[in-house]
Amino acid sequence: MLPLGRRSLDILIYLAERPGEIVAEKELMGRAWSGAAIEEASLRVHMAVLRKALGERQFGSRYISNIAQGLRQRHRWRSPLYIQEDCRSDCLASR
Repeated sequence: MLPLGRRSLDILIYLAERPGEIVAEKELMGRAWSGAAIEEASLRVHMAVLRKALGERQFGSRYISNIAQGLRQRHRWRSPLYIQEDCRSDCLASR
């Protein structure tokens, strides 16, 4: 179980539902903040929280890629996603 707040969880689910797709920061911000005007720094903070919760640096695994396109950052979920059959809708399992 990952200890995440609502916005971080929204971002994680949005990326994990699109494995391999490149997702723009504005798209992620629109998902997590429902169109509210926020700074891109807020997204960066939540991305750092996700990486820490997933143990990216600690275990050497990379689940989320940053892709620079022009002046904008984009993100991609890299890991295969497996959803457990007996899992409730709020449960994601990545192996």
